[in-house]
Amino acid sequence: MLKATQHAYDSIATAFEATPGKPWREMFGLREMIASGNILDLGCGDGRLYKVFKDNPKVCYLGIDRSKKMIGIARKRYGITPRPWRLGKPQFIEGDMTKLKLQEGYYDAIILIGSYHHLLKKEDREKLLADIWHALKDEGMIVLTVWNIWHRKTIGKIAASWW
Repeated sequence: MLKATQHAYDSIATAFEATPGKPWREMFGLREMIASGNILDLGCGDGRLYKVFKDNPKVCYLGIDRSKKMIGIARKRYGITPRPWRLGKPQFIEGDMTKLKLQEGYYDAIILIGSYHHLLKKEDREKLLADIWHALKDEGMIVLTVWNIWHRKTIGKIAASWW
């Protein structure tokens, strides 16, 4: 199923690239919650969350996504080359969040916006939660959102995808 998700996001990447990649209104609250430190964005997509932090030199941002095309958009949007990583610049890496080797106690914040619900197996979800818990600093935070599939707009999108 994760391969299908990757394929789906690769196929819509061109449409994403045509949008301004504006962060959702709710994302801006994270700027005050996370004023400094190491941030890991799992399922970063086109890098839209980074816009919230890009003017803060106290933040070290790493975005990871399965979609090679979405990572390409994020890199292009912010003028980032894959290697070598430069201090003060975000890093966008293609990868599977269920297979990461995360350094224990390293991150101040780990963010999953609209990505966690793509893990369909309970054991994958539990393993990921355990992995990110261990990767957090003692006072670190996890920000995790999932879609409300019963919301009017979401039901419409799901129904439209069937036809």
